[in-house]
Amino acid sequence: MTRSASVQSICPSCGSDQVWLFYEAPGAPVNSVLLLSSREQALTFSTGDIRLADARAQVYAGGQTIVHVFEARSGDVVVAAWLRSAVGGGDPGGRAGDPREDTVAVRLPVGPGAELTAFDVTTGDPVRTDAVLDGSLLSGIHLRGDSIFVARIAPKAVSPPRQGR
Repeated sequence: MTRSASVQSICPSCGSDQVWLFYEAPGAPVNSVLLLSSREQALTFSTGDIRLADARAQVYAGGQTIVHVFEARSGDVVVAAWLRSAVGGGDPGGRAGDPREDTVAVRLPVGPGAELTAFDVTTGDPVRTDAVLDGSLLSGIHLRGDSIFVARIAPKAVSPPRQGR
């Protein structure tokens, strides 16, 4: 099992070439719910390799940008984005300003009508954002060296079907 090795490949979902392998299991059975008749059948059953990876930047926006997208059990999608730590300057106390900026866009696994809510990372309170969710594309994520972007995208609520009389 590999826990943190760089993978030289391209994400098939977003096209990012910044992919990080975090789990690998070679020779895993291709079906885990099929009951076979004998031990010999089980030992010769078809296998494949499992490779789980994270595309750190869903849309290339510069070498300093990191974007993570998580899907909660509720179906909500959480986006966290920031700029990598700047190379140390002349202030060892960490008080130097960081003027770096970047604007990124991320294609998300959400359907039409989803609702975007951005949050203040220090308080957890909802905040106004210039980011825009248009279908599955979240664009206008403005990143600065001194801040982190965190947002939740909730799927459109589906009304229960009406009961006939």
